[in-house]
This record gives sequence, C-alpha cells and structure tokens, in this order.
Amino acid sequence: MSSMTRAMEGTRDWLISQSGIKWGTGAALPLNKDNCFLAHMAIPQKITGQFAICIDDAGVESGNMNNFYDREMYSINIGIWRRVGRVPKDRMAQQMIIDNEIYSSLAQTLADNERELKMALHCNTEVPVWLNSKYALPDEDEFLDRFIQYWVYRGRSGNEVHVIDDSGHRIFGRVMKFDGLTVIKESMQLYRKAAL
Repeated sequence: MSSMTRAMEGTRDWLISQSGIKWGTGAALPLNKDNCFLAHMAIPQKITGQFAICIDDAGVESGNMNNFYDREMYSINIGIWRRVGRVPKDRMAQQMIIDNEIYSSLAQTLADNERELKMALHCNTEVPVWLNSKYALPDEDEFLDRFIQYWVYRGRSGNEVHVIDDSGHRIFGRVMKFDGLTVIKESMQLYRKAAL
C-alpha cells in the first residue's frame, strides 16, 4: 500500500474513530463508512444520508533532504457535502439556483462542519501517531517510512452545487485543503550506491 493511500484511508478511519467527539463550537459529526469515504475530486457520486465527508488525493511534494533521503509531503482535499434536494429533469439548467433562505441555512451548517474538521485535523499530533500505529510503521527510533508531521489546514473552495445522479439529486458543499503530513523515504541515490 502506498504512503498516500495510507494517508487518505488512515485519515478517513481516524475521523470515523473520532465520531461524536465535539472538537469546535459546532455539532459533533456522526461519522461512519457510509458518510465518510474516499471519492474522486472529493465529490460523492451518491449520498445515502443527509451529508457526506469525502477525501481525495491532492498531490505530493518532494523535498530532497540530501543524496540519500527524500521528504514526501502529502496533500488531501476533504469535501463536506449536504443533500439539497432534487431537481426535475426538465429544470436541470436551473440546478445552481438555491432559494436564499435554504442557501443561508446550508452555508451556516457547512461552516460548523468545516470548523469541526479543521479543529479535528489541523496540527493535531495525534493523527500521525495513530496512522503509524494503525499501519504498524517503524517506531520513533527509525525515521524512515513513517509519518512524521501532521495535517495543516490551507483553506477551502467556495460553495459549490453539483447534481450527483440522473434523478437530479443535488448536493451543496465546499472542499477543504490539508497538507503537511510527511514521510521520509530512502532516495534512489541510496539504492544506486548499494548496487555498486
């Protein structure tokens, strides 16, 4: 399993393990595998309940520490989505229009959910420790191939509306960006030297 897959799946599992814990001023998020999952572009293809939290790969940055070790810093997007309602097929062109009162209510709910996720993940040193334990990665004496940093919140998208299926179900949400979770890996230079 790649380190990025561990980062995404492990973060999902950690969030689910924290279900019901109140991190900020909003309501605690009741998370499980039906409403917290990996999804392309952090946008769900369907929502079985009233909301979903979706996680996706947002890239990797590599910083060469020296000739023998590479630092890989992971980025993820986390989408927070609420079910809005259905749009009849003959009105699909109006899919982006949401009543102002409903819009205001949804925006406030998303702001509360966003704050909970930010408080749960941003600079939380428990997350990399939990990930290292979950995947039985090397202990602190071995600095290679283990998570050594934590997620840092970097901002979010504006509010978005998407139609997610042929029957016209809409979701309203935003995508948060986190990066900073880091793994140190042996570089190819070290393998080349060992082969000589």
